[in-house]
Amino acid sequence: LQVAEALAVGLPASDPPPPPDLDFGTDFSAVEDSKLLINQGGAFAPNGDVCCAASQEGQCQVQLSHRKGARYFDYTNQRDRFEDAVSKEVTIDFYGVKKSVLVNVTGGVETCAEYCPIDPSDTMGKFDPWDELDTVHDLGETTFEGKPAHQYRWSDTILGIIRMQTTNFYVEQTGTKAVPLFLTTALTPFGTAQIGSQNQSWSAWT
Repeated sequence: LQVAEALAVGLPASDPPPPPDLDFGTDFSAVEDSKLLINQGGAFAPNGDVCCAASQEGQCQVQLSHRKGARYFDYTNQRDRFEDAVSKEVTIDFYGVKKSVLVNVTGGVETCAEYCPIDPSDTMGKFDPWDELDTVHDLGETTFEGKPAHQYRWSDTILGIIRMQTTNFYVEQTGTKAVPLFLTTALTPFGTAQIGSQNQSWSAWT
């Protein structure tokens, strides 16, 4: 009903204000940890796992993906390397030649196992966590895991009314360059109860 009402109102589209002007630097390396959980009817076990019970009636669907590893972001030379400790895979995106390469590492020697073309229209920009279509709200100073941090929040909406997801982003801004700490997104499709989350953290950022 909310979606139908919003469409009937016909609210005019307006461009959001520009996002915060933070300088995260040009090139960096970091340990990156990314988890996505979509839970539709699953139950949390004592150990934190989510699964569908055998006695569950009706639809139940649980999706989980996890990546963690070292990222080497080389904007200067237009290449991005990720060493995934979960899948044990190493991938390098070479934007200069538009190839995404799966690397075989044997005895310290790296060779190309396979590659896929990168779309010619895809470009490698500087680290940019913002969504240019959303209004970013500055929530001010806070702490994250005992560290001084600055918190920002934005939401994806339909016609500015129906909230699809909300993101909270924590940044360390004590030095000359901003350092991302943690980004968490709550998934609430069409303004319903939360069905999942996506969390991304960075450590050892240099």
